[in-house]
Amino acid sequence: MASIQQILVEFEILLKKVQAPIYEKLQDGLASDYVDRLLAETGINNDELKKLYAWKNGISYDSGWKIGDFDFFSFGLFLSLQDSIEHYVTSKSQKIWRSGLFPIFTNGGGDFILLDTNDKNKTKGMLLLHAPSLLLSDKPESIYDSLNTFFTTILECYNVGAYKMIEGSIEIDDDLEHDVSKRLNPKSKYWIQ
Repeated sequence: MASIQQILVEFEILLKKVQAPIYEKLQDGLASDYVDRLLAETGINNDELKKLYAWKNGISYDSGWKIGDFDFFSFGLFLSLQDSIEHYVTSKSQKIWRSGLFPIFTNGGGDFILLDTNDKNKTKGMLLLHAPSLLLSDKPESIYDSLNTFFTTILECYNVGAYKMIEGSIEIDDDLEHDVSKRLNPKSKYWIQ
């Protein structure tokens, strides 16, 4: 399997190719020592997160944006490290989800995709979906086997036509997305349904 850095390079090429509006809104990556310091302050130590935020620092919100304006997959947009940390600290203090679940993506309406960074959890390294209205539960459910397979899945969904960027908006073939995601994420409960 390709490294996360190689996959992120492929992903950036894809965003340019499909002319995804988010590409222009992605913030430059952060210095590794700065990412290390911010994550350490929250008690998080995860190499994949460090590499992700060294690549790009998500997007920053501007007033006037609507939910869905900068989606590149079916579950939302890429949070900046600062926004992720803010959500993490809030969720930890309010016990919204269990310790070590770090938000990376959001739909802007209260749903998140979280990276499990807790060594004690069976789902360590997996991405979990926190979407109470969709899952009918406040317990996050595994959706991608790793950050690496998340980006691999997104790439494959574009390659096979499950995702298409048309006039700046993503169009999704739900059945094809499900098939690709289930095949590439066999450990994740979400796609088993």
